[in-house]
Amino acid sequence: MLSRIVNVLNHSFFLFGPRGTGKTFFLQQKFASQKTFWLDLLDPLTEERYALRPGALRDEILKQHKGLDWVVIDEVQKLPRLLDIVHQLIESHRIRFALTGSSARKLKRGAANLLAGRAFVYHLHPMTHRELGATLDLDRAIVRKLDPFRRFLEIAAQTNGEIINYTNIARDVGADTKTVQSYFQILEDTLVGFFLEPYHRSIRKQQRKAPKFYLFDTGIKRALEGTLTQSLVPNTYGYGKAFEHFVILELLRLNDYGKKDYRFAYLLTKDHAEIDLIIERPGLPPALVEIKSTERVDDRDTAAIEHFLPDFRKAEGFCLSRDPAPKKIGHVTALPWDQGIRELGLIPP
Repeated sequence: MLSRIVNVLNHSFFLFGPRGTGKTFFLQQKFASQKTFWLDLLDPLTEERYALRPGALRDEILKQHKGLDWVVIDEVQKLPRLLDIVHQLIESHRIRFALTGSSARKLKRGAANLLAGRAFVYHLHPMTHRELGATLDLDRAIVRKLDPFRRFLEIAAQTNGEIINYTNIARDVGADTKTVQSYFQILEDTLVGFFLEPYHRSIRKQQRKAPKFYLFDTGIKRALEGTLTQSLVPNTYGYGKAFEHFVILELLRLNDYGKKDYRFAYLLTKDHAEIDLIIERPGLPPALVEIKSTERVDDRDTAAIEHFLPDFRKAEGFCLSRDPAPKKIGHVTALPWDQGIRELGLIPP
C-alpha cells in the first residue's frame, strides 16, 4: 500500500481534497484500529435524516462518546449546519472529529470560521511522485485516463495553463464577464483548479495582470477538452504543456504538504518574455524556474532566465526537464525535474 505524505495530528481536523483523491480510504486506514463513529453524507438517506434533525447527531454521539476515539463526517459540506453540533461537542466533551470535504466554498458559506480554529486544516492532493516512488510512470502521469467531471465547462480545460482573457471567454460562452469570473472562482473554491498569479514586484509595470488557471489534475484537463483518446508525443507542443502542468502540480502539492509557504507566480512582459515560475521562498533566495520537456537542455532553454536574473536580487535560476544529466548553463542550474524539486527545497534532504 502506498503511504501518503499528509500527516494529520492527534487533534480534530478538516481534510479537504477533490473527490477521488482517497480521503475516505486514508481515514479508514488511519482509524483502522480505533473505535470510530462514521457518518457518510454522500448517502442520500443519511443526509436527509440529519438535514431534518441535526440534533440527532449530538444525541447519537453522546450515547457512546466515552468509548469513541474519533467521529468522522465524510463530505461535511453537504450539511454545514452540522458544524454547530461539532463545535459544541468539541468544546463541551473534547470529542475529536475528522471532517472531510470536497467543497471549501460551501463550508465557508455555511460556517465561515471553520470551527474558529478548533480544528486543523489539511489537504489531500492526487498522488505526488514521492508517494508513487518507483511506480511512477511519467508519461502515464501526464496523459492518464480519468473519469471526466461530466458537467464541467470545456472552457476550464481550454484555458488550462494560459492567461485568462475573461472578455473573450465571456463572448465565446454567451455570458458577461462577471459571470465568467465567478465561474472560475467556483472552480478554485471547490478545489478543482487554482490560479497562478502574475508577478508584481520591481518590474510590475511590464506585467500582464490576468492570472493563469490550472486544473488540479492533468487527466481531468484532457478529459474535459476531449483529448483522452489522442496520444501525447514527446517533443511536441502538447506534450510540453502537459509536462509543465504536471511539474507545477507537483510543486504546489509538495509546498502544501511541507507547509513551506512558498509563493508562486508567472512572469510575462509586454515584450512577451516569459518565465514559467517565480518562486518566493522564505529564508531562501527567490527562484526563477523554467520547465522544459526536452531530454537535452541547452542555452536556448535557459535564455529567458539569464535575461531576468539581474532584475532579481540574489535570485537563483533553475531549468527542470527530462534531461537526465545535471548541468550548469551560464548562471542557471539545469536538473532532472524530480532532482530540481528537491533542490528548490520542497523535499527534505
